[in-house]
Amino acid sequence: MSLVLLFYTMLSPIFLLSFTALEIIVSLRPLLYLGVVHEFIHLFIAFDRFLAYWKQLFSLSMLVAFLLPFAVTWQTFFNDVEFNKSYFSSKRSTTYPFRKTC
Repeated sequence: MSLVLLFYTMLSPIFLLSFTALEIIVSLRPLLYLGVVHEFIHLFIAFDRFLAYWKQLFSLSMLVAFLLPFAVTWQTFFNDVEFNKSYFSSKRSTTYPFRKTC
């Protein structure tokens, strides 16, 4: 097993545990995207090892393996937070139309 696969396999449970809080707070979408990206990372690493000498694309593999899941998940997280803010503020105004505001 190559060094990248070994290193990534050791750290992938840490990624999944760190995003469990996001699943509870926001929705299932961030972890769903993270799982999809995780599978593409494994596919990329396997393809990378098949075609090239592993030292040439080691840094690119690490960049994709560690930054892409964070980018996808955090972008989704912040979009969900903004959506929830607008949803709850609009729902509050329509749910209590007769409440007096000072």
